Amino acid sequence: MAGVGVRPSVRPQWTRRHEAQQGQQTNREDKLRSQVPNELLDSRRSAIGRIVITDVQADELFRGRGSVFPPLPQSTNSACGSIGIAIRVPCWKNETKPFDFLLKPGGQMTRIDEIVGGIYRISTMPKDSPISFNQFLIADEHPALIHTGMAAMYEDVCRAIRLVLDPARLAYIILLHFEGDECGGMERFMAQARDARIVGCELSAALNLNSFDFACQNRVIGKRDGEVIDLGRHALRFLETPHVHHWDSMMIWDESTRSLFPADLFIQPGDQPPVIRENLGSAMCELYRHAGIFAHEEPVRRVVDRVERMRPEWVHAMHGGTLTGQVFASFTDALREQPFAFNGELRGRVLAGQQVVA
Repeated sequence: MAGVGVRPSVRPQWTRRHEAQQGQQTNREDKLRSQVPNELLDSRRSAIGRIVITDVQADELFRGRGSVFPPLPQSTNSACGSIGIAIRVPCWKNETKPFDFLLKPGGQMTRIDEIVGGIYRISTMPKDSPISFNQFLIADEHPALIHTGMAAMYEDVCRAIRLVLDPARLAYIILLHFEGDECGGMERFMAQARDARIVGCELSAALNLNSFDFACQNRVIGKRDGEVIDLGRHALRFLETPHVHHWDSMMIWDESTRSLFPADLFIQPGDQPPVIRENLGSAMCELYRHAGIFAHEEPVRRVVDRVERMRPEWVHAMHGGTLTGQVFASFTDALREQPFAFNGELRGRVLAGQQVVA
């Protein structure tokens, strides 16, 4: 069973300086190589001192395909204590069995980092996955969990939450659209947090949450555009964004931190650090073209225009790292300038000509 990789909080004032990073990278790689035993490559995961590394990451590093970033700064008041090294895996596509990890997500490691103002990113990178899977915990008077992860991730996500608060205290479990990685663990979380309510788009509440034989049907709240849930310090405003992936898709805006939770928009491939400060817009569009999750570009671009006017300072992507306000514009530019809609591929599989109808 995968464990929880614990790393320090990411604070708003933290900045990644790429210039200094270039000079430090070789020394850091040499140091890491000297500390990691050869048998690591045959293990599922290992913790070497205060460095947490998976076999996939180690393989990328030893083959020279990964890049080692400087450790995140140690926080004196963090719930998360050990130093970690983030290794970027540039390969976004599994060439042999695309997305097989969704059925058997073994070999994964889960980590939790505070991004800003009580908002924690919980991130899991399953073995052989082209993307990470994130949930966001908002620690407040009425705590909220945005997305649950897939069913097989429940124990690891729950363990990560316990580093911050008791999962039984969750008041809201929020699903921004109805899909396995958003809601796979919802019934187990709802069973543990007996006073929690499930929150989704009004459309999703009617068609999915109240239509399937879920044990928590009488605890569902459906929200429309502009409606708000008050958590205490945070007030979450819902944005309906139909056909930005699904017709029941929605996003969340938190005014207190100027944070946007955009569901599957602004995705980045690979195992990304908690905070992204570089332009990965082209990689995002390439992944979208191969995954085929957007039927058309126009609804997405209308939503991009809307959220850009809100001037977010933090954009908490559900796959990849959180974008800063400074790098956000490069992602919106890519979505306006590059093709990214369905073009005959689903999850990296090219469909036969007669199957392509869009």
